[in-house]
Amino acid sequence: MKLFGSQGYDATSLDGVAAVVGVRKQTLLYHFNSKADLFAAAAAEAAAALYQALEGALRDHDPGGLDRLPIFIASAMDLARERPEVLSLIREVARAGPPVSDRVVEALRPLVDSAVAWFERGIDDGVIRKQNPRIALLTIYSAVIGHVTESSVAEALLDPRSRRAAADELVAFLRAALEPE
Repeated sequence: MKLFGSQGYDATSLDGVAAVVGVRKQTLLYHFNSKADLFAAAAAEAAAALYQALEGALRDHDPGGLDRLPIFIASAMDLARERPEVLSLIREVARAGPPVSDRVVEALRPLVDSAVAWFERGIDDGVIRKQNPRIALLTIYSAVIGHVTESSVAEALLDPRSRRAAADELVAFLRAALEPE
């Protein structure tokens, strides 16, 4: 995950991966038929790590409704800080496309289905404005992942004080976009 996440698919070689994990390239090829298969496995592992981080954040305390937003954003930021390769690798999957992205979609399906169900309950309860839950979740995903992985853009746009306030601003932005009219 670390090599694919930090260097990208094209710049990561099987020789490089073998050297980092301390095995021969042939050993990798025994377990993975190709670099694409290894990348897909790493991407699925990254998706599982993201799923565990987000679900784990709510395990002890789930405030429900839009009060989940700061918990999810804090969890994504913690993951980006502690394991930056996870979110970088998930972003790299978008560049790789199918069939690799198909495996990540399958790994994230439980998280997406749970989020869609939460979103639909929020709409039914009048807590979230009526909209297509999947489109809204894509927008939220893009905003949050972009926010936590694009540190160079944040540094170019924001002074240090503003960067510290960015998570609160993101929560406020998403809350305003989701609250009923």
